[in-house]
Amino acid sequence: MTQRTISMFTNTSLWAALAMLAPVAPACSAPLSEQMRAGFPGAAPVADFGGPQVTRALQKLLSLGTPPTLGVAVSVTPNAPYAPDGTHLSFWKPAFLLGTAGSGEAGFNFWDLYNEGHIGVGITRRANVAALLDCRLYSSGNITYKIYSGDEGAFTGQGELKVADGHVLLLLPARPRAEPVAVELWPNPAHALMGFFGCTLWPFTEGAR
Repeated sequence: MTQRTISMFTNTSLWAALAMLAPVAPACSAPLSEQMRAGFPGAAPVADFGGPQVTRALQKLLSLGTPPTLGVAVSVTPNAPYAPDGTHLSFWKPAFLLGTAGSGEAGFNFWDLYNEGHIGVGITRRANVAALLDCRLYSSGNITYKIYSGDEGAFTGQGELKVADGHVLLLLPARPRAEPVAVELWPNPAHALMGFFGCTLWPFTEGAR
């Protein structure tokens, strides 16, 4: 699967599959911070997706005859930016970064602090295992993603994601070798507000087509 295919999925058919995904539970029961609510009036905590919903959406998206097999989901948040498998978050020039009673929060370009801030998600991609990256955030614009792969961090692609119900989704295709992958998420336009809560990585292997 090529990087061009990833772009096609994230910009078209992935959103048709997203319509199947009804949030199942709040990501956190605590209210959002005053800072986040000031940037996004009326905003509420973003709900997570469940494994059965992700399985159904991926089956439809990839036109699989049998459901994909999901691995163990890995979540990282501002409160817990490092996972045992090495998945981690990095924050570049946020306007604020808060530990909260929920998952934690990061804000970019709040109060006109425009300084090219963005989020990094570091992943170790296992051999022959694809993954769906689901990040929970609010934005006043779209989100640009950039992908860097391999030990040398080679630039391998970019595209634009729409925010739907507080989520952006990105498919990472299977590769024959394990390798580190870094995904950067930038607000687009660059001065747009972006409020971030965390990401969940869903590894999966495809069923029969």
